[in-house]
Amino acid sequence: MYDDVGPSPPWYVYDAAGEICVLDIPDRLLQHPELEQRGLVSKLRDTLKPGCVYCTPLGTIPGDVVKILDPNTEEVYVQQRLLREINRPNNHTLPSEMTATGHPLLIMPMVSTMERIGTGRRDSISGFLDVMFQMIEARLIPIFGIEFLHSLKIVHMDVCMGNMLTADACHANAYHQIVAGRLYIIDFGQSRQFALGPGVQPAITLPETQMIPPKDLLHFDPYSWDMYCAGVTMEWLLKYNLTHKGWAAGSLWFANKLVQWLIGDERGCTGVCHCRPTARTALRVLIFLRWAVCAVDGYDYVVRAMSQLWTTHT
Repeated sequence: MYDDVGPSPPWYVYDAAGEICVLDIPDRLLQHPELEQRGLVSKLRDTLKPGCVYCTPLGTIPGDVVKILDPNTEEVYVQQRLLREINRPNNHTLPSEMTATGHPLLIMPMVSTMERIGTGRRDSISGFLDVMFQMIEARLIPIFGIEFLHSLKIVHMDVCMGNMLTADACHANAYHQIVAGRLYIIDFGQSRQFALGPGVQPAITLPETQMIPPKDLLHFDPYSWDMYCAGVTMEWLLKYNLTHKGWAAGSLWFANKLVQWLIGDERGCTGVCHCRPTARTALRVLIFLRWAVCAVDGYDYVVRAMSQLWTTHT
């Protein structure tokens, strides 16, 4: 499909002393035929990941991000599959374009990091329900997108805060496919496609990831690994909002219960893992939570009853 495929990234730029110039954009990228055709060559200014990801000036809207894909991984094929189904409501892949000629590139709209998440009321049981409803309604819990991936037998393998983005109203106004408040999953460089699905696929050797495995494990059920990483990501987000946005700790104890259920109690399974729920089971529970929040606002006993859900891993 691709002609003139270059070496696998990173494409570093070196100075006369052989040192990496982390802010410089490689000539090979600036000479890419599709970037020239789209008029992006003169607009690329900043480096997001040296040798791999570059963008138009940070903070400008609309803006573009260009990622150099590695044809020696499954990322190209995973991105192609996901972008073919970009209009599916549970597909949380960032709407993007892949180049058709030259070395494969991914051209993405520039949106926001997950830290830019707000909230409403922050105290009492009503405040808790507001927080939970916003997380679920605004799709800020990454289970929705992960369940879609797993239904296709695709595993992300590197779920973390850095690979989750969201969009503001200004982004939605600038890009017709972007939805304000929606969670987007990016960076499928470590992704794998499997013949077996969740609940059947045994453990594999973990690749290099940003998330540190529990108990220094080297092998993990890949679907369960995604769920573990989603739980740890959500735990970090809760702590961030407690510290920096003034969320009330008393109203978030149940959210923390949910997070710990996702993280699970790791037992080092070498086959199919049952230490935490599958994405589909977690999604079903979240759908029930959403219904409960809408149906019985203000009833403390609902929260106490729902807390019993986390005692059994599925």
